[in-house]
Amino acid sequence: MYIKTSVRKLIEFVMRSGDIDNSFRDNNRMVQGIKAHQKIQKSYDKNYKAEYYLTNITKIDDMEFHVEGRADGLLKKKGQIIIDEIKSTTRNLEKLDDSNKLHWAQAFCYGYFYGVKKDLKKLTIRLTYVSLDDYKTKTFEKEKSLDELYDFYINLLKEYINFSKILSINLEKRNKSAKELSFPYSGYRKGQRKMSVAVYRAILDEKKLFVDAPTGTGKTISTIFPAVKSLGEGLSDKVFYLTAKNTTAKEALKSLYLLKEKNLSIKAVSLTSKEKICLNDEISCNPDDCPFARGHFDRVNDGLKDILENEDIMDFDIITSYAEKHRLCPLEFELDLALYSDLIICDYNYVFDPNVYLRRFFDESIDEYIFLIDEAHNLLERSRKMFSHEFVDTSFKELREGMDLKKGFKNHKIN
Repeated sequence: MYIKTSVRKLIEFVMRSGDIDNSFRDNNRMVQGIKAHQKIQKSYDKNYKAEYYLTNITKIDDMEFHVEGRADGLLKKKGQIIIDEIKSTTRNLEKLDDSNKLHWAQAFCYGYFYGVKKDLKKLTIRLTYVSLDDYKTKTFEKEKSLDELYDFYINLLKEYINFSKILSINLEKRNKSAKELSFPYSGYRKGQRKMSVAVYRAILDEKKLFVDAPTGTGKTISTIFPAVKSLGEGLSDKVFYLTAKNTTAKEALKSLYLLKEKNLSIKAVSLTSKEKICLNDEISCNPDDCPFARGHFDRVNDGLKDILENEDIMDFDIITSYAEKHRLCPLEFELDLALYSDLIICDYNYVFDPNVYLRRFFDESIDEYIFLIDEAHNLLERSRKMFSHEFVDTSFKELREGMDLKKGFKNHKIN
């Protein structure tokens, strides 16, 4: 058995704990964080290599782990190797210490991967915090032997192994059933086989395909069927079925149930908006206002193991029932499920909107994705809305009233 994952997914699964608290999350802050990373990376000389790709294969018992990721920085300085992990923050740098285990854990993994690759005895692991207010930095360093890093990494994998066996078994079932899968109807409608073949060929050749077919052709099954077949052949890792309407999302689910009747074993999730899936009386994602947010990360791994062992096609009803059973935030739960699903049905926004797209997939991608964009002619107008913003003059009036025109704001970005 084998499993492929990223350093970030491994660390977050094994080491996360505590509450969901969105008072500390902000999409704009994420964008600022990326800019801060890039600014620090560019400040070094040619001996600093940014976004350094690393991979490792380690076997424990009958499980082979393929783990990949990108170190924020690799620095060679006077014969010393430094693995740099950069974290942006809005907190006062003077009050920051080196106690964040998750931040160190990523850097330790990258240090181990590089140390094994280059046969090193020891490395320096650096944690760099950068302020989003003024881009000042604070660094911490730890000298680690390769043996210490090996012990740390092996312990991580041992914590992950039970869950990884579930994933590996699911993967084997998916690949076998997808290879053996036949078209769910006794025959093809006019143009349907031609369309399915064209979709599969586009995937095989890694090309884009635009299809214009009349109503009644059966476009949904004609795209999902070849995409699923490609999963079984190892041509892709995950399929995104993107739609602008709930009705077409339901059609995609119907197609999956049809394929399941033909013995397809696949993990698929249909994502629902926060407003519709929230189980709390009000949408307030913090431990004080929401019992599902309180302690979510202490319980979520048990919820993931439960649902992935017992369900295949996970829609709104199934996700919310397991969320209630394990006392989980259903939104965060479904987003985690998407990480371990083969096919994701979701709105255009989850891929194309710069403010709400699924960063967990696209900011550190190690997989091969297929995008099936239903009714793609709607994407143009939706894109205009995604990249537009409405300004209300009352907001500027309130801003003006709340500032000293002589002194301005303390925040240099507003100045």
